[in-house]
Order: sequence, then C-alpha cells, then structure tokens
Amino acid sequence: MDHPFEMSKKAQYDIEFKDEIAGRVMKVKSSEPVAVIYTGNYLDKKHNGICFEMQDYPDVINFLPEKAKIYNKNSVYKAETIFIFN
Repeated sequence: MDHPFEMSKKAQYDIEFKDEIAGRVMKVKSSEPVAVIYTGNYLDKKHNGICFEMQDYPDVINFLPEKAKIYNKNSVYKAETIFIFN
C-alpha cells in the first residue's frame, strides 16, 4: 500500500494503530489533512513495516485547487505531528 487518505478530523486522534497481539498502540494527531500510508512494498520481506507520512493534499493544485497553498520566501510553512506510543 502507498496511498493517501484524507483524515476526518472528527476524533481526538487522526490515526489509532493497534497491535492486538502485543498490546501496543500508536496514536497520531497532525495539523496536516492527509496521511499517506506505506506498507513496505519494496522491502526484502514484503509488507514488513508501515509508515505514516502526514502531509497536505498530494497534487492539490490539479485536483482541489480551492485548497491549494503556494509557499514562497514570504509565507511560512508550519505543520505539527504528534506520535503517542503506549
């Protein structure tokens, strides 16, 4: 898998990822609207990992021009992502 998902922003956390066997939980909260989820398609052992890439809408200028942002030396890009493990 290597796909973007728009987060609903309705829950306390944008992502909650659970390992039900080991009991580990990872929660993610981000100011970004999209999470690209990648599952290690090209690792030696396929799908032997997972990555959550928090970002703005991919190719937004062509698909959602009303949400496009243009950054230059006068505009500041700022994003915050928090990962919580327990």
